[in-house]
Amino acid sequence: MRVTNKFVSFFMVILWSFWFILSSAYAREGFGLIDVKGVVNTEEIGGNGLCVVSLWDKRPLIAISADGSFTVAISNQRPQKLTVRDGRKYTRALAIALPGHAEKIVFDARSTAFAVLFYDSSLFGDDQQVSGLLKRAENSPSFQELAGYLKKSLPVMSMEEINQSEEYMALLEKCNKELLGDDQQAIRGSLQNAKSALEKVL
Repeated sequence: MRVTNKFVSFFMVILWSFWFILSSAYAREGFGLIDVKGVVNTEEIGGNGLCVVSLWDKRPLIAISADGSFTVAISNQRPQKLTVRDGRKYTRALAIALPGHAEKIVFDARSTAFAVLFYDSSLFGDDQQVSGLLKRAENSPSFQELAGYLKKSLPVMSMEEINQSEEYMALLEKCNKELLGDDQQAIRGSLQNAKSALEKVL
């Protein structure tokens, strides 16, 4: 147990050092952090011991109040993905934070559908680009199907469990093809890669 504690302490020192160095480097280029408020829609998101994870928040786990509210630090420079995890460290919801439109972050089935659809960081050039994709998604019948599937599944399942569903993967593939216009083979490859990258936070 003593060795384990030393290892954990060493790992935390490395993690904090990395965060400090990275933050300092970006600060020279106008990078900064902003605190935003948010809420987890617990009628659509299940799980116990829920917490929010953000790459740029110095807290590894951000507690969620009984009413689902929280405050989190995000980048002021570019869109990023945030995660809700449960006490078992499973992913229960996702959301994309837009620094220019981050008055309030909401985790629900719709936010998760959008985040899994546009998981690739190459799609996150700036707020306007993501906002445009979001408007396209809102007008897409296949996106509504995907969000509807997640709305009925997320209260009782983690994203890791949902990822094993053929129905879900088919809906995601259909939506991806409609909105992004990728060919079928490329979509299949990207969806398989998405499974292993599910918990990555931008």
